[in-house]
Amino acid sequence: MNEWKNNLIMIAVLLLVFLAACAPPAAPAGDEPVYQTAEPTEPGAKEDVAATAAPAAEGKAEMALEGAVLVYERAGGLKSINPTAWSWRFYADGRIVGSDGREWQVPPEEIEKLVDDVLALGFTEFQASYIPEDTCCDRVTHTLTVQDGEQVYTVTVLDGADAPAELFEAVEMVNGYLLALPAE
Repeated sequence: MNEWKNNLIMIAVLLLVFLAACAPPAAPAGDEPVYQTAEPTEPGAKEDVAATAAPAAEGKAEMALEGAVLVYERAGGLKSINPTAWSWRFYADGRIVGSDGREWQVPPEEIEKLVDDVLALGFTEFQASYIPEDTCCDRVTHTLTVQDGEQVYTVTVLDGADAPAELFEAVEMVNGYLLALPAE
C-alpha cells in the first residue's frame, strides 16, 4: 500500500511539471504592446495605425539598446528551477554586460564583427516576431536587437518556430560567442 502511495505522489508531481512546462512563456520585460490613439485628420478619414505606432516602436527599440549596439535576451526554459530570463548588452567599445551583473571586456573589433555577421545573415529583412500561436511546451524565446547605423531592428523568435534558418543561425552565433567568454 505504501508503494502505491509513493507511485501516486510521483505521478502527481510529474503531471504538475508537465502542465507547468506547457504554460505559455512569460513575455520578456519590455514586450508590452504599444497602444497609440490618433484623431483622423479629416472627418471619415481612416487612421494609419502602422504610421502612428512606428515612432513609438522605434523609440522603444532605442531604449532597449541603452547605448549598446546589440542586445540578446533569452526567456523561458524549465520553469521554477532557475531564473528564466537573461540578457546581454554588447557595446561598441568591447564591453559586454549580462543581466546577472557579470561584465566582460573584449576587443571592440570582435563586437563589430559579431554585429556585421548577424546583419550579413539578412537580419534587417526578418519579421519582428516569429512566435506561433501554440507556444507549448517549455521552449525558449530569443530576442535580438541590433543597431545598423541609425536604424534599430528587433526580432523575437521561439525555439522550433517557423522562421528563417538564418535567424536561428544568428541566435546560435550570439550564443556561441557568449559561451566562449570566460566564466569568471
